[in-house]
Amino acid sequence: IGRPDTDFFTAQAAAEYFADEQTVMATGQTLIGKIEHNGRTGADLRWFSTTKVPIRDTDGSIIGTAGISRDITRLKQTEEALRSEQQLMQILMDNMPDAIYFKDTASRFLRTNNAHARIMGIDSPAQAVGRTDSDFFRYEDAAQFLADERAVADGHSVIGRIEHHGGASGEMRWWSTTKVPVRDAHGSVAGIAGITRDITAMK
Repeated sequence: IGRPDTDFFTAQAAAEYFADEQTVMATGQTLIGKIEHNGRTGADLRWFSTTKVPIRDTDGSIIGTAGISRDITRLKQTEEALRSEQQLMQILMDNMPDAIYFKDTASRFLRTNNAHARIMGIDSPAQAVGRTDSDFFRYEDAAQFLADERAVADGHSVIGRIEHHGGASGEMRWWSTTKVPVRDAHGSVAGIAGITRDITAMK
C-alpha cells in the first residue's frame, strides 16, 4: 500500500503501466483486456490480460484507477504451440512433392497443397476449396475416389492403393494413394486426409 509500480517492476514496465493509468484518468475511458507481460526483474515471463477503469468521487471527478489483471500465460503458450504447429503444417504443405489434401465427409476439399493443385490444373490450392474430384478428373476416376472415401468416412483407411489415372493434363500416370479418417475430439469421423504419390517412374 502506498508504493508505486517502480518498486516492483522494471522501469520500462512501470512506465507503461503509469502511462496507461494516466490515460484512463485523463480521458475517463476504460482500458479493456490489454495483453501485457509481467515486468518483474528476474521473474519467469508470464502474460496477463489487464483491464483498468477510472475511480470517481461523489462529484464524478476521477481520483484514481481500479484494475484487474488475469494470468493468461497458459493461453498464450497454447496459442504459440498452435502457431508453431500451423507453421510446420504450412511448410509441409508448401514443399512436399506429394499431393496432400483434406476433405469433409462429403468429399469436398477443405485444403490441399501446391503439388495437388498442379495435378488438378488450377493456379492455387484455394481454388479447390468446396469442390470435389468430379470437377477435375474423369467421371470413372472421380467415382472410384468417392467410393474409397465413403469407406474412409465410415472409419476405414485406404493404404497405398495403386491407381492409374490422368490429371488435368490428361497424361495417364501411376499413383500410390493413402487416405485416412480425420476424427474430432469425440472420436467421430469429421473428414478425410489423403496423400497421393506419383510412382510412374517406379512402375
